[in-house]
Amino acid sequence: MMTLSRRQALVLGGSALALAAFPLAAFAQDATQAARAFIEQSAAQVRAEATQVKAGGNARSQFARRFADSFDAEALSRAVLGTRWTALSPAQQKEFRAAFESWVAKSYADRFYTYAGQPMTIASAEPAAGGMVLVKTRVTMPGSSNQTMVDWLVSNTTGAQRIADVTIDGVSLTRTQRDEFASVINANGGDVTKLTAMLEQRAK
Repeated sequence: MMTLSRRQALVLGGSALALAAFPLAAFAQDATQAARAFIEQSAAQVRAEATQVKAGGNARSQFARRFADSFDAEALSRAVLGTRWTALSPAQQKEFRAAFESWVAKSYADRFYTYAGQPMTIASAEPAAGGMVLVKTRVTMPGSSNQTMVDWLVSNTTGAQRIADVTIDGVSLTRTQRDEFASVINANGGDVTKLTAMLEQRAK
């Protein structure tokens, strides 16, 4: 029976580990490329519709459709509530998510088309925690040579590319809203349903 030297065993072991890791590396690369392509395509669609949206004054309704198609509302809802999300019943989670989506559409539509409707270049795309991909972009604002950094966190938990967070010049949507919502919840004795009611009111 042939025996292997320690050196041969190490070489073979290292080769086996490399082969085992190759599919994971290839998968990560595919996911990164898919996320990058998703952001590029989404940005192109938004730029194409931005002028018409602003002229027609329908930024909110158009953004609501774009939000439903391109954003991971489930991940966003979980992120802005943090540990409080799991304490809600399925019905309460559904109510919060609906109120949150309506509020986001009203609050962020104009800002979304201001940034997403401008020329954009992708700086990088890299794996992030939870199997997501962070796509870093630079947006050139009108009348300025300065570029704004806009980072898109892309998830694929539903089998489709979705935006799970947006960070503009270091300010994260989910982090900002989580802090603001926590203050509202704490002021109401930890009652998340009061926050849901507030969002519903402000979304009108």
